[in-house]
Amino acid sequence: MNVVIKVNDEVKEKMIEYYKDKIRDKKIPYAVFQAQDEDTVITLYESGKCMFQGTSADVDAAIWGVALENTKEKKDEKKKNDLKYYNCSSVGSDEVGTGDYFGPIVVTAAFVTKEQIPFLEKLGVGDSKKIDDNIRKIYATSTSIKYLTGIDSFIYIKSLVSNLKPKLLIIIDSLVTSSIERLNKTIQISDTGISPGSGVNINSKEINKYSMGIPVISIGVPTVIDISYLIDSKLSNTLVTPKDIDVTIMEVSKIISTSINEVLL
Repeated sequence: MNVVIKVNDEVKEKMIEYYKDKIRDKKIPYAVFQAQDEDTVITLYESGKCMFQGTSADVDAAIWGVALENTKEKKDEKKKNDLKYYNCSSVGSDEVGTGDYFGPIVVTAAFVTKEQIPFLEKLGVGDSKKIDDNIRKIYATSTSIKYLTGIDSFIYIKSLVSNLKPKLLIIIDSLVTSSIERLNKTIQISDTGISPGSGVNINSKEINKYSMGIPVISIGVPTVIDISYLIDSKLSNTLVTPKDIDVTIMEVSKIISTSINEVLL
């Protein structure tokens, strides 16, 4: 196995010191030295290129690769590159979640203009692994519906509240309305809680400040209407939505999420 890396003067000096007792007598043109360490032959050239030959070549090369990244020259270069990207608008993406237990992998992408960078710094946005408890944490989840999951929304949310211990719970749900004028046109906000499934006659415990032990803000959007309110029909308890419901949900989601961000951040 052959591995070639490029090192700077600082690392070259460290390599000369490290291999001084292992240098071969053989002279190689344009080489500073050739040494043998166990089963690896190391040849360092005046240009800064260094060739590692042997079964452990990749391991030995990796050691000096790390040393190179920790030199002042490389750190200064990294800082320079960081500043270059700091002063420009950027697009980035990342993924989270693996394994069937935690659900599918979720990929997120963000576009940040250079004008927004100071605002993000003020919020404390940075490496997620370095976020401490002084940064506000916001958890988001979707309970889906009991028909699909078999899990009652109250039990699901109560268990999350008990384990995560949030200071505030915001519930967003779809509502059934009897007015065509309100369908997909209003957003209801309340601090009295919500009863999941009550619009379709599903009995469930109410999610409120008494049952959760913390303040609860409920946000409801009328997206469903009983067909009997639209036409003279015997099909009562038959719920329908407008044909452009997907577009409406996307737009309403933007309004709600932006509003929450403005308040909490």
